[in-house]
Amino acid sequence: MMKQPQIEALTPRIKVLQIICGALMLGILVATALVSVVQTKPINSNLELLPLIGVAAAVMGSMAALFIPVMNRKQAVKRIADEKVVPEKLPERLFAMFQTSKIIGFAMLEGPAFLNVMSWFLESSLISLGVVIVILVLMVMGFPGTGRTLNKIEDMIDEHANIQDGR
Repeated sequence: MMKQPQIEALTPRIKVLQIICGALMLGILVATALVSVVQTKPINSNLELLPLIGVAAAVMGSMAALFIPVMNRKQAVKRIADEKVVPEKLPERLFAMFQTSKIIGFAMLEGPAFLNVMSWFLESSLISLGVVIVILVLMVMGFPGTGRTLNKIEDMIDEHANIQDGR
């Protein structure tokens, strides 16, 4: 369990992470809105090559965004367990790893989202627009809320303790 000073020290850093993740989401939203406003082609419900590539990229990006950050966090916890970290500094170190993995996950979703925004612009494909919406929903579901982030850091502290106790 983290102490109140540790929680208070992490709260501003969590806000920064929320701003970064929100900016990644907002960029996709603004690009989609702009493309929708300037869209001049009639809506195309046929399957073209570019929307299919966008769907494939979204599936691969979503899978990577789910698994790579988790593996990154687990490796980071093991790496930190090998080091001699002062217990008071442990939440900060673990949060830095969590922050990096969360930004990586959001970036892995952002790339396919922008590909589908461009597909929506070039092909007027509703499939591409639907994929963008699904990716935005995934980003909202993974948004690092303060409580959820603190719980994840506590889970990482417990995992760290289990690794050190196992030695």
